[in-house]
Amino acid sequence: MRIGGWLLGRGSEHSGLLLGSDAAGKTTLLYRLKLGETVQTIPTIGMNVESIEYPDGSLTLWDVGGKTRPPKCTSDV
Repeated sequence: MRIGGWLLGRGSEHSGLLLGSDAAGKTTLLYRLKLGETVQTIPTIGMNVESIEYPDGSLTLWDVGGKTRPPKCTSDV
């Protein structure tokens, strides 16, 4: 798997996290890598986890659903 040895490091098993805004294409990318084709998806509630096998290793990706509104970070004082 030559996705970037400098990024993935050594070893044959790797894992990653797909984060992004709503409707950014995270789930589409996940299934495109897994199945090799584009599939119709629905908005993710929670998360999807897929393990992709390659001849020289595997990659487990966690697709975490986005939120329509970011959490409030400040308090009214």
